[in-house]
Amino acid sequence: MDFKLLLQPQRFVVALAIASLTFGSPTLAFMAGSGLTQLKPLSADFSEANHLSCALHALGNNYLDFNHLSNDNASDQSQFSAPGGQAGSRVPVIAGNWKLNPATVEEASTLLSLLASNFINHRGGIAAATPEVIVFPPFPYLERAMTLLEGTGIKVGAQNVGVESKGAFTGEVSPSMVRSLGCEYVMVGHSERRTLYGESDDTINSKIKLSLQEQGLKVILCVGETLEEYENDLLSSVVSFQIKKALQGISRDDIVDTVAIVPGTRLVIAYEPVWAIGTGKVATPEQAQIAHAVVRSTLQEMYGEDVAEKIQIQYGGSVTPDSISDLISMPDVDGALVGGASLTADGFTRIVDGAAASLSTY
Repeated sequence: MDFKLLLQPQRFVVALAIASLTFGSPTLAFMAGSGLTQLKPLSADFSEANHLSCALHALGNNYLDFNHLSNDNASDQSQFSAPGGQAGSRVPVIAGNWKLNPATVEEASTLLSLLASNFINHRGGIAAATPEVIVFPPFPYLERAMTLLEGTGIKVGAQNVGVESKGAFTGEVSPSMVRSLGCEYVMVGHSERRTLYGESDDTINSKIKLSLQEQGLKVILCVGETLEEYENDLLSSVVSFQIKKALQGISRDDIVDTVAIVPGTRLVIAYEPVWAIGTGKVATPEQAQIAHAVVRSTLQEMYGEDVAEKIQIQYGGSVTPDSISDLISMPDVDGALVGGASLTADGFTRIVDGAAASLSTY
């Protein structure tokens, strides 16, 4: 449900929370998502207070309204930032979605070679805070990408997979096929797959379940609202519904990564407001944080706080080298899913470097 709509009948909850944040009384929080509102004591974890303050901030800012975000609110960014950037040990993920580009394998090879050169030549000395980097080329270029990016630290993912493992399904590609090539990620639920090819939440759910059967394969689940949904303040309800449907029947044990050196999960959520994809419109860092807090709240409802705090949440939607630093400074923005800017080696490298620089400042 939308935070703004949910909180209207329970103004006393908001009043208590504001009082606790303002005057230092015992901190209270609301947990939204299932249609129920309850109070619970918060731990000393700063990130929890951030989630609450961001949601409260939305009520006074006409909720993600570009036309009503004042300069004072835009400049007061520090209240949303947790010490150390991303909570806990979440490593930011910067992923480049090439979509149906470039036109030839020669062009793809050139782009991959330039990326490899950039990362080998000037990224080798960057500290352990370096973001995880993934590229998603079209299927015909996957094997070439694996070869040319070897030794760079850049991982390779597939833009889509089918719902069957093998058989008489002409034109389909299975998760086992892309994993056998060396791909470490698959992307599912992108808005272009939903709108242009009619992929339903049930289909997306089947793809995720099949992908998680492949050892070592992780999933980036894309969610996001349309312009009409956004203008009707339906972001929270739409995004929460998409997550719950896509992950229906998928347990904590299915997504927790038990073999990783750094504790984490096999699931990444990419929040992509459909109205921002390829339009040049980018949510402000504060607006992105509000949406990501909705995602994290839904994940917490489904899997508990311990798992929800480990899941990385990317922002996608016309991300550029100029916008990445401020976006990733938000406590629940754990990277970016990059479209057009990932088709130039220098532009994509600058986005990765911007994310790394932001991490090194905390």
